[in-house]
Amino acid sequence: MSQIENYAAASCDPEKSLRPWQFGLSVLLGLQLLLAAILLFQGSAPENLSAQGPLLTFFPPTVRRLTIASPTREIVLERRGDPWQLADGFPADEEKVNALLEKLARIQRRIPVATSEAAQTRFRVAEDRFERRLVLEDDKQVLGTLYLGDSPGFRRLFVRAAGESAIYEAALNLFDAGDRPEDWTKKTALAVPEDQIQGIEAEDLSLRREGEHWTLADLQAGERLDSAAVQKLVRGLANLRFQKRLTAKPESLGASPTQRLRVQFDGKVREYAFFPQGENFVLKVSDRPEYFQIPSYQLEGWFPVKREALLNAEAGEAQIAPSSAGD
Repeated sequence: MSQIENYAAASCDPEKSLRPWQFGLSVLLGLQLLLAAILLFQGSAPENLSAQGPLLTFFPPTVRRLTIASPTREIVLERRGDPWQLADGFPADEEKVNALLEKLARIQRRIPVATSEAAQTRFRVAEDRFERRLVLEDDKQVLGTLYLGDSPGFRRLFVRAAGESAIYEAALNLFDAGDRPEDWTKKTALAVPEDQIQGIEAEDLSLRREGEHWTLADLQAGERLDSAAVQKLVRGLANLRFQKRLTAKPESLGASPTQRLRVQFDGKVREYAFFPQGENFVLKVSDRPEYFQIPSYQLEGWFPVKREALLNAEAGEAQIAPSSAGD
């Protein structure tokens, strides 16, 4: 009997042919393999597909100016010397700026998603229709311009380099390129090294660092400094972090602050004025023209600064070692 006849006979044999449940399992297995292949392809695009070189050719440390525009506003970040600053001179979050530049430098040319002008508009990467336009410059020229558009998925954006038609996917979020000054302000700009604080003055107290110890002026017999309270105060002032920078004094603030402090550090004096505002505080410091919104939790445990809160009549010493910056 020929092979064809043997196959036909086996197919007609109910014992050797596939049963319905076996056929169903085979179909299910096939669907699972197809789904796995689709997911594998999607997971590999565009990062794991063959790269054809960077989309923008630049070296992040050479960028001196970064302009971020949205359809409604534009901000400029500049590197003056080493630190990044906003256009008005306020310190920018250098870690965030550098992280964005590194992400942009890693975008590779791979298989384009689309190349037509209609697709540029649809994906919002056209010259007149975009989510963000990023312009990178050094001291002499524009290093590159990139349009950021809609998101095709989690942590992904459509992107297009100016002057090119190809649209790619990139591992970016739109919030990586915020278009508001508060997106880039350095929230720790008011912080000072803890070991540089030499003195703290309020209405009824004067703390001084003398060598390796803190002392309180006019300490009476039987009074002792509370080491934990002093450490909280020093650490709280050293690590002060604001939520928002305000260019003008809010109208809701009264004329008199809740408390004024004078802090000596690094050979200079900074005055702090704390104004209550709802659940938060607004802070004005003497060496900055702005006002700063401070969340209440930033002040918990040490504010307001009162003499009696720094005293411990039952334990402790009149002089205590200052807390170290690494605590």
